[in-house]
Amino acid sequence: MLVFRTVYREDKHRLGTAIAAYLQYQKICGSNIPQASGHSKNSLSPGGTDNGRRTPTWLDLDIYSMQKFLETVAGPLRIPSHRRYIQYFSGLLSGVIKLNSSSFFLKAIRVESPPCLHYRAITVNSEWRSFIKIFEGVRCLFTSDIYVIPITTRHFIYEIKHPLRLRGDILVRCYQIIPNNNKATYEKELIASVQFHTCAITEKEVQFTKGDLDQACEDERFSAEHRMTFCFDTVPNERPMILVFQDPLVRIEPMAENGDQLETINEGTRINRCRKTKVDIRY
Repeated sequence: MLVFRTVYREDKHRLGTAIAAYLQYQKICGSNIPQASGHSKNSLSPGGTDNGRRTPTWLDLDIYSMQKFLETVAGPLRIPSHRRYIQYFSGLLSGVIKLNSSSFFLKAIRVESPPCLHYRAITVNSEWRSFIKIFEGVRCLFTSDIYVIPITTRHFIYEIKHPLRLRGDILVRCYQIIPNNNKATYEKELIASVQFHTCAITEKEVQFTKGDLDQACEDERFSAEHRMTFCFDTVPNERPMILVFQDPLVRIEPMAENGDQLETINEGTRINRCRKTKVDIRY
C-alpha cells in the first residue's frame, strides 16, 4: 500500500495504466487460475457457498476492488499512448497481435494541418519554427534541425536524410520555438508526443491522428484534421547515420530530464533556416 501511495502521488496515470493492464490480464487469462476448493457447503469463506449461492472468490474480490479503484481514484485512461500500450498488451495475450521482432527504418514524418499554438511563436515574417526528437527506450537517437515553416503551410515533412533504425519502445516529441522580446534568447515548448512499439508495426506507413497524440489530443488549438504519418521501410536505402546537433536549443538530452515544459534557451542559439516547400515527396 505504501508503494501504491507513493506511485499515485507521483503519477496516477501510470498507476491507472498498470491496473488496467492487470484487469486485461485477468479478463484474458483469469480462467486459467485455479479457484479455491475444499470448502464445506456452509462455508462463508471465499470459494464456499451460502445456502446454495456462490460466495465470491478471492480473485472476484480482487478484480472488483481494482475496478473500483480505477474508476474512483485513478480515473479513466486519458493519455493516448497509455491506451495504446494496453491494446498492445491485450493483443499479445490474446494472440491478435503477432510479435514482430524486426527492425524498421524511419525515413520521414509527414505532418498535416500543423498547429501554431502560441501567438508569440509567429515571427514578424509569419513563420512557425519547429523540431522533433526521437527516443528509443530512454536514449535520444535523433534530433532534427529547426524547420522554418510559413504559417499558411498545411503539409510539411520532417526529413530524416539517413534512415533511422528503430526497434522496441519509440517516443517522438514535437517542439515549437517561441522567440522572446529579448532577441538573444528563445524558448522551446513541447506541443505533441507519441509513443509506440515496433512489435506492433505491420505497415510501411503508420498514421496518428489528433486523438492518438499525447498533449495534442485534448488541446482545442489543434485542428481536428491534424495528423502525423511515419514512413518506414524494412531495409535502409543507405548506411544509417545518427545526426547530432550541437545547437544548445536542440541538444540531445536524456529523456528522464524534465524537459517537457516551456524552457528558456541562453544566448548563442543558432537557428538553421530550412524552408520545406515540397510536399509531394513519396516514400
